[in-house]
Amino acid sequence: TISYNRSQLCNLQQLLTLRLCECGNDRHAITMAKASIASLGVIYANVALYSVCMMMQQPLLPYLTKQLGASTTQFAQLQTLFSAVQLVGGLLSGPFVDAYGGRALMVVSFAASSVS
Repeated sequence: TISYNRSQLCNLQQLLTLRLCECGNDRHAITMAKASIASLGVIYANVALYSVCMMMQQPLLPYLTKQLGASTTQFAQLQTLFSAVQLVGGLLSGPFVDAYGGRALMVVSFAASSVS
């Protein structure tokens, strides 16, 4: 069973409702909550844009593969490898973020993208 004290519940209420509550007049917490919600909006928009771009180029990949002289088997292997690397990267990113933080993960991600 998870139990919360009054201060934790008050802070959670501030984050969820963006209002001042009985535990104090903490405008900094409200400002941080609004910034967090704005950050989540930017992240959601970025993921949506990535998904749209990925889906727009998917139908062209077999055509481009043939134009580059690769076989259908090579294309399938490349797609499988991409999915496997994405799966392993997703599993490793959680513990990495816990140990080093989100900023370090972004640096590693951008460095890996620039190398490839």
